[in-house]
Amino acid sequence: AAADPPSAVGAAAAASAAAVADGPLAPEAAASPPPAAAAAVLHADSAPTSAPRSPLSSAASSASTPARKAQAKKGRCFACHLRVPLVKQTTNRCRCDYVFCDAHRYPDKHSCEFDFKASDRVNLEKHNPKLNERRKGGLSFTRID
Repeated sequence: AAADPPSAVGAAAAASAAAVADGPLAPEAAASPPPAAAAAVLHADSAPTSAPRSPLSSAASSASTPARKAQAKKGRCFACHLRVPLVKQTTNRCRCDYVFCDAHRYPDKHSCEFDFKASDRVNLEKHNPKLNERRKGGLSFTRID
């Protein structure tokens, strides 16, 4: 194949494409756009119709996206830029590492992206001992598992 002229290589590629077109998918292959155009259409269609993501998929996608915007002024609310007193800056700091005013300090008020459920689950697994190994309550008690 290395000694074949370019026209022979092109003819061989056309012959293999014709052999593939003779298969059961021939009518669909003729009607479909070229792969590059199909990929462009696929990417254009997927952006506006994206469904809400679950916390697990958002964690996976956060690795591919650039880092989040850092809060430049820690003395101001990240949502409404209201001035936050120094004491409130420590009490109103969310687990997503942003400072908020009293109106936006709760996660549902500032659309927090921190996964509280997964974080608390890890915390419970770390701090709660397994009870299957030890017998509790003496011999007169039976465990209900």
